[in-house]
Amino acid sequence: MRLPLDSSRQLMIFTPLFQYFMSILARQSALKPFILNPIIFNPPMTNLMVAGSVLIPMGILMGIPTIASAQPSVISPSISAPLEVPRRSSAPSPLAPPVRPFFPVRQNLFSELQPQILLNNQVYNLPWIQWQTEKGLRIGLPDGAVRQLFGVEFLSTDDVTQQPIAWFSDDRPTATLPIKFISPDRYLDITDWAKSLGWQLNPQAQQLTITAPTSNLTQLIQGVPQSQMSKNRMSKMGQMGQMGKQIPLIPAETSPTLKRPENDRIVLELDRPTLFQIDPQSQDWTLRLNSQVNPATLARFKPQPSQKIASLSLQSKGTQSTLKLGIPLTTRPVVTTLSNPARIVIDVGVSSSRTHNILWQPGIKWRQQLLKIGNQSFTVISFEVSPKTPGLMLRPMLPNPVELAGISPLIQTAQQGKSVLAMNGGFFNRTNQLPLGLIKIDGQVKSGPILNRGVVAWDQAGSFEFDRYSLQETATIGQQSFPLTSLNSAYVQAGIARYTPTWGNSYRTLSDNEIVMEVVADRITTQTPVPTAGTLISIPPNGYLLTFRSNKTAAATVTLGAAVSVAMVQSNPRITALPYAIGGGPLLIKDRQVVLDAAAEKFSPAFIAERAARSAIGRTNTGNLLIVAVHPAIGRGGATLLDMAQIMQQLGAIDALNFDGGSSTTLYLGGTGGQILDRPARSSARVHNVIGIFKE
Repeated sequence: MRLPLDSSRQLMIFTPLFQYFMSILARQSALKPFILNPIIFNPPMTNLMVAGSVLIPMGILMGIPTIASAQPSVISPSISAPLEVPRRSSAPSPLAPPVRPFFPVRQNLFSELQPQILLNNQVYNLPWIQWQTEKGLRIGLPDGAVRQLFGVEFLSTDDVTQQPIAWFSDDRPTATLPIKFISPDRYLDITDWAKSLGWQLNPQAQQLTITAPTSNLTQLIQGVPQSQMSKNRMSKMGQMGQMGKQIPLIPAETSPTLKRPENDRIVLELDRPTLFQIDPQSQDWTLRLNSQVNPATLARFKPQPSQKIASLSLQSKGTQSTLKLGIPLTTRPVVTTLSNPARIVIDVGVSSSRTHNILWQPGIKWRQQLLKIGNQSFTVISFEVSPKTPGLMLRPMLPNPVELAGISPLIQTAQQGKSVLAMNGGFFNRTNQLPLGLIKIDGQVKSGPILNRGVVAWDQAGSFEFDRYSLQETATIGQQSFPLTSLNSAYVQAGIARYTPTWGNSYRTLSDNEIVMEVVADRITTQTPVPTAGTLISIPPNGYLLTFRSNKTAAATVTLGAAVSVAMVQSNPRITALPYAIGGGPLLIKDRQVVLDAAAEKFSPAFIAERAARSAIGRTNTGNLLIVAVHPAIGRGGATLLDMAQIMQQLGAIDALNFDGGSSTTLYLGGTGGQILDRPARSSARVHNVIGIFKE
């Protein structure tokens, strides 16, 4: 959203070097040489790899003493023939070259291969893993890939070892998939579920081929009038979620809770459950399914535009069919699968009533629910994170590791940073792509605080501080003292600003007619008048820059060689002492009390009155962290700042801070194979800073 300010690979190791290490290990251990089966995961490498179909700690491979990991528990019998472990043979493996004691040295000793999943002849660049147990080879996919590729719905669970799913089962558990963590991803073991459905899984090198039976699309219905459905089928199609909530499927004129044309519902009736995927990036909302359509069925279907659906088309080619809906960019249809007969139900223009509460991994609980504030309902997706859980860390992330300027899709920043969970952070200027507010990483102030706005600061021991925060510096140059307007900030004001090497290697002037002075060894070494904005000035690595804006009189009193010292006064020393911080605003809750005062933090009246999607971070009385995204119910406006404060209170926050919102509000889960949870990916704006949860 626009800020209300004036300035606005995966690794597969099959190299000769690796084979050489393995041959040495084999000889030393009096073992036969290993046959390598790949485990595919995203860097950084975990401490486990698959060698000879046995999980082996990396420390053993590198000669480092380590404690051997236990074999994975046996879940169920191995699956059918395509998953057989390759037998040992005297012939060289096609995946690994013969072991040679000596070989020419090459630059690329380790090959990074892009993992792929070939699903019914469609290629997806997603990670996957395989590992061996006593009863067979197992195949795991990141849970984001399971949802994206198969169309499953996750059900509530407090068991961190397995995930129940619903798939063409009226929201009853279809299967329970065992979980395997290889940071940053949570992999679901699909082996037995796939076998029960008659799928074939065939891992070859970096590619996993999944072949599933094709279904027949027997009927396509736009709208479901009462006359076309029996009472029993109406009841089944109305079942939504584990809490017994319903989305009415009766005509709009007889529904007391949902006023909408019946043509805003699409029903695909099938002769069997089938895989389907929703394309998150297509301009039209697109659903692809592994189904063939009789030409007569296509001919009978006459799509009708409706209040929410501007266009509708169904195309079929061979065993693949594609449904496209022309709907608003931010609209996210509710997709439900039902049984007897198998159906995919697509509701456009309604809010999902699904609720779930999933212990996603130790220390991270994922909730989705509808919360009511006054007479309005909001879809709330939140994560409660225990920061003291071993291995969990909270860090700010930036899209550009080289310089501070830059914005990118949150999903890209999250995947590149290999975070388990990520949400957009503070405000920024979309024009120059610089942050507007405090960002502190590893004790370094990348961007300084502005306007005494709210910030959250923390350390990795689980200490947090929520407060409004200001930092005032005073520069003494010769015999004169000058108050500085900001430290490392893109918020432009008349006066003197300071830029240190933590801002980057250079500073690009933000206004015309700046006078930039270089300070090295506590003395003024250069004075440079810069007539135009956008001019690049190097920041001395052992000093800093003082930038005079609309302040020629003060600049004229400064001479080359003058001694310089800087004193600092901060409003909250605890925030100054903590190594990590992100600024946002306004502060919503402090010590259990709503302290919302957006005007005091100098937000504009338009921003204060706005209803929008919102992001916030909070802390509970147990010390847990709340990471929250809130979206409006369909047909309603978004949340006000006061709504957001009350929502955070309902979630249990005793401290809370608002972050950037609107199109910036984006919540991502799942490491390298994850997905955006709270909105269509195509509607997610590029953002600057991101707050991420990491798993060591």
